[in-house]
Amino acid sequence: MINYSNRPIDAYIKPVISCCFVAIFSISICFVSALRINAQAITSYVFSATSGTFTPLSGATNAVLTNGDSDDGAYAGVPIGFNFIYNGNTYTQLSPQTNGSASFIVPLNSWNLNNNLATGLTRPIIAPLWEDLDMIDGSVSYQTTGAAPNRIFTLQWLRARWSYQGLSPAISFQAKLYETTNRVQYVYRQEAGAIDSSTTFGASIGITGTTTGSGNFLSLNNAGTSPTASSTTETSTIVTKPANGQTYNFTPPPPSAASVSISGKILTSYGRGLSNAVVVLTDSEGNSITTRSNPFGHYRFQELEAGETYIISINSKRFIFNSQVIQVNDNISDLNFTALR
Repeated sequence: MINYSNRPIDAYIKPVISCCFVAIFSISICFVSALRINAQAITSYVFSATSGTFTPLSGATNAVLTNGDSDDGAYAGVPIGFNFIYNGNTYTQLSPQTNGSASFIVPLNSWNLNNNLATGLTRPIIAPLWEDLDMIDGSVSYQTTGAAPNRIFTLQWLRARWSYQGLSPAISFQAKLYETTNRVQYVYRQEAGAIDSSTTFGASIGITGTTTGSGNFLSLNNAGTSPTASSTTETSTIVTKPANGQTYNFTPPPPSAASVSISGKILTSYGRGLSNAVVVLTDSEGNSITTRSNPFGHYRFQELEAGETYIISINSKRFIFNSQVIQVNDNISDLNFTALR
């Protein structure tokens, strides 16, 4: 059963106890239990190390440097090409920096020189090799390959100097995001240049959540063939090149069998798809996840608990939308929002 309502959020009474009534077009709905959103804590990600192959991108798009330079610089948010769920939130863009990490915060207005997975800013962050690198000899590029629902987004740092005073390229590496499984993967290739040990303090390799502190990051203790990932102790002093083809995987737990998805389109008042609108899905406890509409106005939420009720609202600078309350038992692919004006 699907139950829609176009009334504003403030027309509803927030649940006070385990069972309460909310007016929706004069119909009472009983919330029998607290609503829950299927989110993945960083500590629930499973780390694994394997041996693979580093394959340089062909026909990739070079990221545009918007702040700083090849030594310490940030790039504009680049499109992933699909909805990627990370740490319970849905993202469509990623903002890399020259220093071997990338933030899901878009746009990234500055670079992060301090490689601190535990407390670093602009979180959440993926960090295949977070160090004071220099891309003067190489490039940062990206590409999305494959077909839905198994597309792969690859972000590549090619021919990086390891340290701002390195004399020649020492390392190349890629960060890959996998559609549907939402796995994060790092792959490496050694270059001929040496690590400048006189100026480097060492690198961090891992992932972070949106908040700081213990339990909100996973940090590898070395760059070998079988490192361990810690959520309480960060290693930020790695000065060894990962082997050619060395691959590190961070895999979230699979969604429960009872999970569902909600998708649709955000439309202007004259019926055109609205891009970059903020779509917020909220449960009765105030927990929220967000996504943005793509250039054609489409949005999508995945891994939601079936049988639950959610409030979906749209934030746009130019248009006003009514929120909708929806009870979901099955996948929904046509939950559209049209601007009032």
